[in-house]
Amino acid sequence: EPRPNFDMSDFLYWMPASVQALPILRNNSTSDLLLAGSIPPDNIPLVKSLRAGCGPQLVKGLLQNPEALFLYGAPMVLEPISPKTAGSVSPLPLESALAEPANHVLGADGKLQFQSDGKTELVLSAQSFDPESRHYIVIKATGNAKGCVPMVQLRAASEPFGDITAWLPLSAGGQTLFDRPTGFRIFDQERFGSRAPELLCYDLLRLPLFALSSQISAVRLRFNTPGNYEIQSVCF
Repeated sequence: EPRPNFDMSDFLYWMPASVQALPILRNNSTSDLLLAGSIPPDNIPLVKSLRAGCGPQLVKGLLQNPEALFLYGAPMVLEPISPKTAGSVSPLPLESALAEPANHVLGADGKLQFQSDGKTELVLSAQSFDPESRHYIVIKATGNAKGCVPMVQLRAASEPFGDITAWLPLSAGGQTLFDRPTGFRIFDQERFGSRAPELLCYDLLRLPLFALSSQISAVRLRFNTPGNYEIQSVCF
């Protein structure tokens, strides 16, 4: 199940002194997530690369500690950011990227409409790549929402961590910005207003294991809520 974003600095007070002494780093992708935390962002060193800043010691430690690896890799909901942040990203050929099974129609306007049985996937990249060189997803899509904002599951393979998952909320045709069963806020109202935007951008470097990986492959979106979807464009 998707989980809300947690600022782990809130838990430092209850940690032993040895843990409190550990350095905390941030990159440009995660800086705004710290604004509501207990530690002012200006007090946390800004690094260009979390992978380089943390070094191989953290990766080795996570691989040797299943509990810590679980916390770092727990599926989280990625909140959209401004599409302008992504700069130039490559559009995907929608029909060829859609993995079966799916009943789909590609319209003359280029929109891809399909029905998902809960297992339909859109393949963003099958090849291996450096996550620091390719980490933005820009998507314009809508899904039928039965009582909640529709979620799409991001799935990827990481070297050396294995499977990585996260949740991306899609536009629900102007639905409310809350996942109704849980009341969890999906979109930042100050940035997006009272309705979900149509063009959504996600920065995958916000995912700790993605940011620490040496290589990423098999990136895909799974439309695991059965129903009808329409995709106008996807860039990655």
